[in-house]
Amino acid sequence: MWWQEKGFFLCLSCGEFYTAREREFTKLATLSSEARSSATTVIASALLRHASRTRAAQDKLLTFTDNRQDASLQAGHFNDFVHVGLLRAALYAALQKKPQLRFDEVADAVVAASGLTLRDIARNPELDPGSAAARDVWKVFTELTEYRLYEDLRRGWRVIQPNLEHVGLLRVAYRGLEDLCRDQGKWQAIPWMAGSTPEKRETVIRAVLGQLRRKLAIDAKVLRETAQQQMRRQAEQHLNEFWGLDPDVEQLRQAQRFVRLGKSARQVEGFSLGARSTIGRFLRSRLGVDEKAYPRFVDDFLDLLVADGFLVRLDPVEDHQFYQLDAGCLVWCLGDGTPPPPDPIYTRRAAGAGYTPAPRHVHAFFQRFYREGPGSLAGLEAREHTAQVVKPGEREARERRFRWTNQDRTKEAELGRRLPYLVCSPTMELGVDIADLELVHLRNVPPTPANYAQRSGRAGRQG
Repeated sequence: MWWQEKGFFLCLSCGEFYTAREREFTKLATLSSEARSSATTVIASALLRHASRTRAAQDKLLTFTDNRQDASLQAGHFNDFVHVGLLRAALYAALQKKPQLRFDEVADAVVAASGLTLRDIARNPELDPGSAAARDVWKVFTELTEYRLYEDLRRGWRVIQPNLEHVGLLRVAYRGLEDLCRDQGKWQAIPWMAGSTPEKRETVIRAVLGQLRRKLAIDAKVLRETAQQQMRRQAEQHLNEFWGLDPDVEQLRQAQRFVRLGKSARQVEGFSLGARSTIGRFLRSRLGVDEKAYPRFVDDFLDLLVADGFLVRLDPVEDHQFYQLDAGCLVWCLGDGTPPPPDPIYTRRAAGAGYTPAPRHVHAFFQRFYREGPGSLAGLEAREHTAQVVKPGEREARERRFRWTNQDRTKEAELGRRLPYLVCSPTMELGVDIADLELVHLRNVPPTPANYAQRSGRAGRQG
């Protein structure tokens, strides 16, 4: 046992470095910290996929909750999980076919591997697949997928739903980085790195580029404001409400930028590249650059990365300089299942003390989940069934989609997509029979034994 007074700033297991801004609970969170929504989503998705694969039960699930706001929250949480999970599973499947994907081919490859059909994504499910309108549907869906791929490169939460990088199934490379690090002539003007080994240079540059990537400071068309406005309009026109953009929930993130402040007093927005910034402290600590010499060093360093196509210099504001990562240098590579090493930017203090952090553990559930492929996720969707659903006929439509049987395939244009998961308040406790329903889930303990009997009794009506 080891007793440590708060605050918790350094994990001796993985080397992660924390600041005083995070709560102690957040720093120390483990798998047991997921809330009811996450637990329900993971169980429900696993249950539905298992039922579909084995036919041990009908692959439809009814969840009861006494709070109608929780019903809406749970359905949205499940759908977000499906979106993210299918995207990552499809990317992994695409990388298995082609282990390296460039920025201009990754979105097409992911869409092709997703297993989604035109009926799954189109606002009009009756479209002829060979029509011009169908081509417009696939075009905007591919652009939206590209945006979501970039957003998924951000530094996400590694416990509740770690991404492909965290579980070792994806490695992000930078085109030409090894060649730059080996070219001794290009480093002669930067004495702090001229004497370094190519491996040390690569570690430093990869950490800096990774920080821009995780902050979404990427120069890509789908991250620009005008392109996003157009994409949103096209998505509203061509994509259905499940695979399109929900204006109330999904806000498109625009690209961030890093700023090298000049002498102007004008206030500008952006992540700092100054000597005391996160990147600045890392570079000074790793390369031994003192604060007085740092401005000269960082200017030369940034100029070299711009010249070799890793960074893009944006239009300046007076003498403030702005930088983004050039999307053209990104390469999505197939991982071998080994977790990534600790980020040197956040483990620099441990490394500087001569301590080598232990490798991170792989989250086995999610590694297996992404490897199973996107096919089992393509048909999953959840909707709420509560008094909050006030659109005329919408609750009845969801009931018909939930009752869906194989005989209803001929009515797909009329009914819409099959709905395998319904999250409801007590509105479905009485008077609604789903003959082939075999699985009921209670998100909370019912208030009375009678409620328990009524809710559990929705299942097994055929004996």
